[in-house]
Amino acid sequence: FDYGQQILKSAIKNAKYPVLCANVMVKGGIIPQPKPYTLLETKNGIKIAVLGLIQIQEENKIPSAHPDKVKGLVFSEGIETAKKFKHLKNESNVFIALTHLGYDQDELLAKEMGELDIIIGGHSHTTIMEPMEINGVLITQAGGYANYLGRIEITVKKGKIIRKKGELIDLKSINNEIAEIKDA
Repeated sequence: FDYGQQILKSAIKNAKYPVLCANVMVKGGIIPQPKPYTLLETKNGIKIAVLGLIQIQEENKIPSAHPDKVKGLVFSEGIETAKKFKHLKNESNVFIALTHLGYDQDELLAKEMGELDIIIGGHSHTTIMEPMEINGVLITQAGGYANYLGRIEITVKKGKIIRKKGELIDLKSINNEIAEIKDA
């Protein structure tokens, strides 16, 4: 939203991936209504639910952007909105929240919603070198300014997660190497 809805609309149109945000309603803005979540499926039949959330400021109920940039958009509180999507746990093998709430709110979300498996967060630019688990929910953030790439490894056996871990990759350490990617 920082660059305005016209630029965001163009970015959404050109995106080759779904743009997600459960806690925004377009009520006259020029962007298309984002989907709240998406369901992905691996070639081996593992279903992954991804829920999108954005932070809002307490005092004006909009994200950290100039009010003119979000005219025609109505935002709801992220954690309360997320709770409406608890059903996604039963519709997937892996339930991920892709958030722009900030680390403190990610912690609260994990405490409030143990249905989640993973929170991939942003907004606060927190660098979490080794993801932590709160209430069984793995929380990770890769800082800011593309210094790190987050990698999450999930092992699913018989439709259930048996292991999850994450790490940050320091992008300054990459030397044009391409690692093998496995889809188990």
